[in-house]
Order: sequence, then structure tokens, then C-alpha cells
Amino acid sequence: LFSQLQNYLLDATHLQQQKNVLNEAKKLAKAIDEDVGDIVLQENIRQFIDAATAKREYDFHDHPEFLVFEYYGNFLIWKEQIATLEKLGTVNQKGALIELAMGMGKSHVIAPLQAWLNADGERLAALVMPDALIDSMAKDLQMKSGTAFGQRIRLLPIKREPITSDRLERLYEVLCEIRDQRQVLIW
Repeated sequence: LFSQLQNYLLDATHLQQQKNVLNEAKKLAKAIDEDVGDIVLQENIRQFIDAATAKREYDFHDHPEFLVFEYYGNFLIWKEQIATLEKLGTVNQKGALIELAMGMGKSHVIAPLQAWLNADGERLAALVMPDALIDSMAKDLQMKSGTAFGQRIRLLPIKREPITSDRLERLYEVLCEIRDQRQVLIW
């Protein structure tokens, strides 16, 4: 069954990729027909080339979760994103600090996959971010991780109240529940 499911996902993502290339070709043809400016035309050419040359950058036997994520996301994970996930590591590594340019998939690819990999039932998977990003990131992550992996995202608001033993005990219980159920904490 696993092998059949894997073959289905490989075929389906290959078909998705072919459709993506066709869509980019249509957008490029339209840009040419409408005589758009050079900058817009160059961007359409780049997007077409990116789609046409995209390929799977990992061994799907080692990372079936990546294949599932690609299927639900309707895209292939880039080589740079795979390298970033490898640098961040999982259970045997303490992590890393990595800076990536805007548009490199930090929020839409790397964060959901790293959260999935880290939420192993033994460790607490947490994403810490500025308050301004919490709501939008939680919704986006719930959509991606929830759809691909059935993973639940939990928000933990920090209240500026006196710390009591009851409050600490409840916080500990909530954190253990998030860890045990392989959920992701957004803080």
C-alpha cells in the first residue's frame, strides 16, 4: 500500500508540474502578445524557465513527508529549501540560525516542514515570531500543515499576570499536550 501511495504521489506531482509549466507558458505567451514592458516580460520568462527546469531535489524514499507536502502544495521544493532544512536539522542537532532572502519559502515551505519534523511527540515544536505575524502565520501554517499532515497549530498567548504555581502547572500541562499530540506551538 505504501509503495502504491508513493507511486501515486510521484505521478500526481509530475502531472502537477507539467500543468504548472503549461500555465507559465500561457502567461508568457500572453505577455508577449500584449507587448508588456521589458521588466514584466523578463519576469514572465524567469517564471517559465523556473517552472520548466524544476526537479525533485531530495530522495523521496528518505523524505516521504516532503512528497506529501509537494502534492498538497502543488509545487516542488527547491534545492535551497532542502539545503536549509538539512542545515536546521532535526532530533540530533540543536538547530541553526539561517538568513534567507524574501521569497525563499521561509514561511510557506521551511517553517511548516521543519515544524512537522520537530513535532515528534518527544520535543516541543515551537515557532517564535513577532506579534504582527502571529495571526497570519498561524492561519497559513494551519492550512498547509493541517492539509498535508493533519497537524494542529496552537497559539499560546502570553499574559502579563503574576506567575502562580497553578498558572505554571496549567502552562506545563498545555505544553505537554502540544508536544504529545505532535502539534506546533506559535508564540
